[in-house]
This record gives sequence, structure tokens and C-alpha cells, in this order.
Amino acid sequence: MYDWTPYAALNPVQGIDGFVARLTFAGQNKVGVAIRLPIGQDLEVLVQDDLEAITKLEIVAEGHIVDE
Repeated sequence: MYDWTPYAALNPVQGIDGFVARLTFAGQNKVGVAIRLPIGQDLEVLVQDDLEAITKLEIVAEGHIVDE
């Protein structure tokens, strides 16, 4: 992952500690391959962690359509 930024809750009003990170495919110095999905197929993200303590998890996926 890239651009990993930790965020510390400095007082109880801010909540709990967390982080933001980015994972990029098909970019220079990144994973290096594009994910191509056939029409009608979904992309799934598998999180292997004990999720009981997580209060908020957001995943944003961006892409584009390629005409071949």
C-alpha cells in the first residue's frame, strides 16, 4: 500500500486512532497490472482481520471504461 497516513486521536472527543492508505494498480512503481473486469462481473475486496473493533471501514474504487 502507498500513502499510508496514521491518525491519532489526541483527545476522547476525536474518537479512536485510525489510518488512511491507498493501493493503486497499473501505475508506475505500483502493483503494475490493470484489473480488467468483464461486463457484469464485480470486484470484491477481502479484509482478513478481526473486524469487531472497527467502527468505520470505507473503500473507494475508481476506474474507467475501455473500448476495445
